[in-house]
Amino acid sequence: MKKVKTINEELTKLIISMHDQGFSEDFYYDQASHVISYQLNESFPIGEVSIDFLGKFVDNISNVMRFIYTVITHSGAEGLLFTDSQIHPLAKAIQKDKYQVPC
Repeated sequence: MKKVKTINEELTKLIISMHDQGFSEDFYYDQASHVISYQLNESFPIGEVSIDFLGKFVDNISNVMRFIYTVITHSGAEGLLFTDSQIHPLAKAIQKDKYQVPC
């Protein structure tokens, strides 16, 4: 029987915890130095938002290392950003893992 890959359980717990703390928006990085909120459909220049490195994990479905950041915008929107790489030198605490999600 073929084993079905599942999302990392520790990662799921971390996301739920961050949502409970108010980080409810989902952001993506457009490679043009902007982060964009999926929910708000609003673009923010990367230098005008607070981005903190939260941790890294291996995506159990694709077996790719992912990086997770918190994002706080000037308008007060707070959320999470997932990338395949460390995104930008403006991201604070890039060398400091707050969470190391087990593989």
